[in-house]
Amino acid sequence: MKKIFLILAICFSIGANAQMTEPELIDLPIEADEELVKVSENTEELDETAMKYAATITAEDMKRHLTILASDEYGGRGTGEPGQQKAAEYITEFYQKWSLPTIGEGNGYYHPVPLIQQGWSDNVSIEVKKKKFNFMDDFYAFPRYTSDAHLKNEKIVFLGYGISDPFYDDYEGMKVEGKTLMVLSGEPVNKEGVFYVSKMDVPSEWSTNARKKTQEARNRGVNTLLVVVNDYKENAAYYENWIKGTSIKLQKDVKKRANNMNTIFISPQIANELLKKNNSTIEELEAKISETGKPLSFKVKNKATINIERYADLIEANNLLGFVEGTDLKEEVIVVTAHYDHIGIIGKDINNGADDNGSGTTTVLEMVEAMVQAKKDGHGPRRSILFMHVTAEEKGLLGSQYYTDNDPIFPLENTVACINTDMVGRKDDKHDDYNYLYVIGADKISTELHDINERMNRLYTKLDLDYTYNDDNDPNRFYYRSDHYNFAEKGIPSIFFFNGSHADYHKPTDTVEKINFDAMQTRGRLIFHTLWQLSNQDKRIEADKL
Repeated sequence: MKKIFLILAICFSIGANAQMTEPELIDLPIEADEELVKVSENTEELDETAMKYAATITAEDMKRHLTILASDEYGGRGTGEPGQQKAAEYITEFYQKWSLPTIGEGNGYYHPVPLIQQGWSDNVSIEVKKKKFNFMDDFYAFPRYTSDAHLKNEKIVFLGYGISDPFYDDYEGMKVEGKTLMVLSGEPVNKEGVFYVSKMDVPSEWSTNARKKTQEARNRGVNTLLVVVNDYKENAAYYENWIKGTSIKLQKDVKKRANNMNTIFISPQIANELLKKNNSTIEELEAKISETGKPLSFKVKNKATINIERYADLIEANNLLGFVEGTDLKEEVIVVTAHYDHIGIIGKDINNGADDNGSGTTTVLEMVEAMVQAKKDGHGPRRSILFMHVTAEEKGLLGSQYYTDNDPIFPLENTVACINTDMVGRKDDKHDDYNYLYVIGADKISTELHDINERMNRLYTKLDLDYTYNDDNDPNRFYYRSDHYNFAEKGIPSIFFFNGSHADYHKPTDTVEKINFDAMQTRGRLIFHTLWQLSNQDKRIEADKL
């Protein structure tokens, strides 16, 4: 009977002038007699259980958490500062409310990260022929990348732009080990606007990557690198927060960096004072190199006395660990990270850090709640999940580095993936609306991680996933600038969710009223669905790109 109905249906679907052919008989399931067979445009099935718990991630709850965490009372959550301790108490009280077990070595939810805080002493100066130049007014350095140094009547070598490239090499034939070099910032360009290194009208990485010259000099054993900054006052003002702020390092790294090469950024005024006996100026040297396209180096006849000195204090800082144990695959662990520190109070300004990274901190709290509720209802994850609110990200990803390098609570070989949420409450100028999210790093180690996130978005949230910053040549280097990277370095598939930078980044104006909580809700639900899939699928995702 079923075969006859199918034949009739096929016959009626053929046009009047079409030539009739004998249809193939197909056995249909018994249910075909009882209901119409519907063909869905989307053959992928929605996971209604996952949707139920994703729906607990709400804009209202996010606003409630973030209004507290990014309030003035929390003082910008500077690493090791009282405001961060308050944030830690708020987060761990939330863990306790949801009955998360404590793990580790008797520290409750705290994972202590031993840090040393360093700042500038009063003994910081540069002197040329008894003319003293002042810190910030005439030169600056970053405390994080600086070691104590006292150089008296130091001999200096001018080494052009400090570039080593097949098309232009300042180091060719030079012996620079143990010496102090003075180099120009940027790179040479001819009067037609063509750069000698790139051979194009756009600069090379020697201009766009500030670390490249420093790394080259360090690799060659240079003692101190003086970089002449043409727009000195503008640059000093832009970097003031980083320059005047304290440097925080892992305690184990302080001795290792004791003899680190120093990079000091100097004004053209200092450079020209050094060049007086050479009867030259920085401006003349730039013009000469630009005209010839050839490297230029010589000994600087004036000497400099350079004093760089800092203080060092132990500080208290903790990663915060919220653990949800899995079921049949509990030995495998997914780590979910969001840094809860920010840059704190600078001068009289409180940098509340609502987007950076109060938004990520809050999103992870909501994911904790959703997953714990699922477990209480008998739908707990198959794999275990370590929710980690990370400290000292703003100081160089130190909290996550300490976890991966020194004290992983769970074996890294059993760590399936890292999901990192850092700034998800705003939009940047490149987008007209909030219906997007930058995804960074997902495909660098695992093709499957990228595909899973794409599928979760297609099924549940339909955001415009933007991969601009996933480009290996992205000059912003965001892939290397948040906590997932320390896991990626260990070969662990990692994905970083980000809304892009904006005018309030690292400024006192990054406040709660500028957050779009509806956007945060949608983005948070996408991240949760990705976590749900990773934690519940049969097979561990493959790191196929290692």
